[in-house]
Amino acid sequence: MPGRSGESTPVTYQEFVSLCRRFDRDQLLWLLYQASRTWDGETLLPNGQVKNVLPWTVAGVAGVLICRGTSGGRRPAYAEVELICNRFMHLMQPGPLNGIDDLVRGLSRYISQQAPHQRAGLAELSRPVALYAETAFPDGYTPRVMAAGWEEDLLGASVARFVSIGFCLWAAALSGSRYPFPWDERMLSVVGDMGGIEVFSAVTEAQFLTDIDAFKSARRAAVDGPGGTPNERFVREPFAYNPLVARPLVGGIVPGEWIAPCVQMIELRTSVQGVLYSGLERWGQQFTDDAGQLFERYVGRQLRLVEHAVVVPEILYQDGRNAKKTIDWFVVLPEAVLLVECKNSVPTAAVREGLDGLGDAHQRLNKGIEQINKTAQLIREGQPELSSIPADRPLIGLVVTLGNFDFANEVYLRAQMTAADIPTSIVGIDFIEQLVTLVGTDWPGFIGKAVTLVQPTNVIEARGWIDGFTLSENPILKLAFESLPVIAALGHSLPDAPPDVTPNSPED
Repeated sequence: MPGRSGESTPVTYQEFVSLCRRFDRDQLLWLLYQASRTWDGETLLPNGQVKNVLPWTVAGVAGVLICRGTSGGRRPAYAEVELICNRFMHLMQPGPLNGIDDLVRGLSRYISQQAPHQRAGLAELSRPVALYAETAFPDGYTPRVMAAGWEEDLLGASVARFVSIGFCLWAAALSGSRYPFPWDERMLSVVGDMGGIEVFSAVTEAQFLTDIDAFKSARRAAVDGPGGTPNERFVREPFAYNPLVARPLVGGIVPGEWIAPCVQMIELRTSVQGVLYSGLERWGQQFTDDAGQLFERYVGRQLRLVEHAVVVPEILYQDGRNAKKTIDWFVVLPEAVLLVECKNSVPTAAVREGLDGLGDAHQRLNKGIEQINKTAQLIREGQPELSSIPADRPLIGLVVTLGNFDFANEVYLRAQMTAADIPTSIVGIDFIEQLVTLVGTDWPGFIGKAVTLVQPTNVIEARGWIDGFTLSENPILKLAFESLPVIAALGHSLPDAPPDVTPNSPED
């Protein structure tokens, strides 16, 4: 087994498990928790090398340790934690990597592990409130499950309080505190607007806590779901769903306490997708139907921030004897018309884990492209109901998704999808939240840049599209951030950079 933290030799999962079992499971999990507190948002060391200790490697190692680790091994040093994280980065991928499909699946798996942590920030903190609490349903729509009180029913508190509680847990874990907390006077004042200790504790215990046995059961169910032979399931295990996403604080590591083996997973729990997964687990399709209505309206709220633009909602038109709808939003600019179709979609397990059928997993985005194609055709043909939409300027399509499909614009995958008739990009909602804050004078350059990024097949590669332009603060996200009870209690201040942590043991 390689012994240097910079090794890049591939390692089998069995070899990795054997390495982990040399050390005491709980001591390793404790050091992982300490190591995750040092994350500063940078992936590279000053010398340009990739760090070993990163949120996604820490979370991945923690998942393996909880399921496969053993007690009674020797006490690890911090250097050995770095080695184990390095070895996790170089785990051999399940299945062959011989062709382009295998390569894309491997890259999808890797990106899905790290991208959520790289996106974490104020927008991720604000978006759940802006979308689920501050966006109204369309007039005349009757929610199927998201009626008054749904937040308390699902989360045990309002969305703003739920996010605030998660923020407190994250900040406490970052500073070295473990749950349950010693409630001093300052902490009591902070949680006062969150319903007090009783509500804070109830939400924490119901939404954030797990234990070793519950974690193992959740991981086993995720691994067994796609089927396969015992060996296929075994090698897929470290890349499967990580239950820390849903329950980031684990009991049974330190007696009487819950710690976050990876502090950053707390942020993912309170994200828009964290709420969506909870709603799906509770109400299934009924929740996604409601959330989809809110998502479409939320995208419209964002688009109306664009300077010097006329934003038009979907238009009902007559197709023979049938009444049909266009794309969800038109953004009419002097330089172009944006055709925006909303998809309340998040990557499936097939995308996140790089399972077979990666192209199939993106097929549900086809409807967005098809709707853009049809609407573009109606504009060009002079459909009477669309007469208010100019036909004298370029058309650009945007399929906007709730979750980020990072590989959706890769030529290889788009070739398996419906061909776009106009330059079209599949983008996440975070792209739209930035796009709408472009200074008006930058729009001609932004539209022009699309020409340089578009592929021969009308695929716009969104990466780098918005780079280099002047962006202002997003007022919708700013308002949502300021509405968080914890922010009001802290006086609009946030924790400083992660502390200079010297990892130690629970006894210290």
